[in-house]
Amino acid sequence: MSNFKTLKKYISEMRMSHIYKPIMLIELIKGNGKASGRKIAKSFLNYDESQIDYYQEIVKKMPFNYISKSLKELKREKENYYIEAFNLTEEEKRELIILCNKKLDEYINKRGIKNILSHRSKSLGVISGSIKYEVLKRAKNRCELCGIESSKKALE
Repeated sequence: MSNFKTLKKYISEMRMSHIYKPIMLIELIKGNGKASGRKIAKSFLNYDESQIDYYQEIVKKMPFNYISKSLKELKREKENYYIEAFNLTEEEKRELIILCNKKLDEYINKRGIKNILSHRSKSLGVISGSIKYEVLKRAKNRCELCGIESSKKALE
């Protein structure tokens, strides 16, 4: 049986308990049968609204507040950001992006890629689904420490 027929049969009969299986297969198919764990993990992030919400809050608190103190042209209207009187050529935009990438590369090289967002690591490891289920069941779907409901915040 060809790869196509095998994959088509598997995908057609695939039981879904989460988004992970089809996303992994999509990345493998796009990569001609190969994909790194990092590539697959990045694809999971495309569907992770909690991470998007988290980083929207970071944008408001950190870079916007700090940049706008020095760069007065940077403005915000609700969830939208803009630079006043933004009128750059494509070449100027490319040059500025190269400068930003250079700064980013220097920072990453100094700190290490694994360390730049290490504060985001919440736990020491993966908690199995069955253990998490038992704990949440016992706690009535609330954080046992602060009492927040699991419907309001992802709990570990």
